[in-house]
Amino acid sequence: MSYSQNQKRSENALFESTPIIRAVFSLALPAVISALAVTLYGFADAYFLGRGKNPDMLAAVSVCVPLSAAATGISALFGTGGAGVIAASLGKNNIRRARSAFIFCTAGTAFLSAAFSAGVFLFSDKILPLIGAKKETAEYASSYLLRTVVLGAVPVSLTGCLSQLIRALGKPGISSFGTMLPALLNTALDAVFVLFIYGKGREIYAVGDAFLISAAASCAFFIIYMLFSKNALKNKSVKKDGTKNEGRHIQKGAFSETFRIGFPSAAAIILATFSNVISNFFISSCGSAAVAGLGAAKRLSSLAFNVNTAFSQSILPLISYCFASKNRERMKKAAALNFSAALVLSLLYMAVSLIYAKNIVGLFIGNDKTAEFGAKFLKLLSPAFPMCAASFCICSFLQGCGKPKPSLAVTALRKGTLDVILMYLAFVFGNIYLVALATTVTEAVSATAACIILIRFLKGFQNQRYSSRDSGRKDKFRASHQSKDQGK
Repeated sequence: MSYSQNQKRSENALFESTPIIRAVFSLALPAVISALAVTLYGFADAYFLGRGKNPDMLAAVSVCVPLSAAATGISALFGTGGAGVIAASLGKNNIRRARSAFIFCTAGTAFLSAAFSAGVFLFSDKILPLIGAKKETAEYASSYLLRTVVLGAVPVSLTGCLSQLIRALGKPGISSFGTMLPALLNTALDAVFVLFIYGKGREIYAVGDAFLISAAASCAFFIIYMLFSKNALKNKSVKKDGTKNEGRHIQKGAFSETFRIGFPSAAAIILATFSNVISNFFISSCGSAAVAGLGAAKRLSSLAFNVNTAFSQSILPLISYCFASKNRERMKKAAALNFSAALVLSLLYMAVSLIYAKNIVGLFIGNDKTAEFGAKFLKLLSPAFPMCAASFCICSFLQGCGKPKPSLAVTALRKGTLDVILMYLAFVFGNIYLVALATTVTEAVSATAACIILIRFLKGFQNQRYSSRDSGRKDKFRASHQSKDQGK
């Protein structure tokens, strides 16, 4: 059965004619809910691991988290890039290009994530010491790595990629449900496995298996949906022109555009992974309690960072669609509203974290020493939340406008460069709390840089509009005079 034109128009209405407030929140709200669900992953794992009051287990998970996050960099590359290409292609009514991008992104995600998991499996013994695993945490870390990265990289990456691609097809509700499903399932399985199956002292094996099963379930849901649902990509009414060269050109364009848009998002995650590995390495010399405390603070901070990521990525398809269809006013209004919402939520969470840091950390950590480290780290990280919102939203706006290079520059400044230098200085001076403060300082610098880049872009954008208007007026003037001369 072919995809109906009425259905296609109703999906595109979200990008074209739906009131801007409703359109933004139709995209952002499901993405935020998904981000909260993803955060629930970490919170549930932290809670059930904390029941064991074993800092070595918590430290092992903290050590492995950066590698788990690295797998999501693959989904960000193809998911964010593919979402932008698909939305822009639908904005130009180019279904074939959108379909090519979808197939390429799905296959690329599966291949790269499988290669990544194979590499981790083959070299895990060499990797673990490099990311901060000590003798007392190595066994726990190895087991957790096997479940979450070696076996979990493919389903996790595919889930993240498909979630964004489906959102770009005008189905944010389906995207959110598929992301919420593993979070809820993981929480339930954590409880069942820890309390009834594995028992005390084996919590890390329980949460690892729960993670793997949940990720596989979510991935299966998205695959089944795309195989059996009606969507814009299944519009068989598009006529084939029979020109092989044109088809190849379209595909090549889709592929290169995917990398161009998606690379800054992927680079952000990869650089963040590198930064987290460095911070764990520096702090590991202070013992498992310090590593576990920093890991707990980062998990709690992930609520803000995940929500900011959700806001920024959710708006990208709308920005890309409006930019491609030359609806500039709608594009700017959407970006402003999205940024405002992200900033307000970040400020609220910052205030809560500063005031109730000890209480929040205490919910997840039973060890007093570890909880003390975690509370102090969280207080130092919390001022970074609103600044992170600014950076993420601005970078996503620039990506949607076809300007990935400035976004990449801000990303490189945020993670893997300045923060690493500051963390090294903290290590030299022997103050572990400065390691967390380095993140906040870096976010402040990168947010400032992002604002400067945005102002320059908007000025150039405005000047371009005025010049095009003047050019149009000149063309009309010439045309009128030519017609007068011909009349004479």
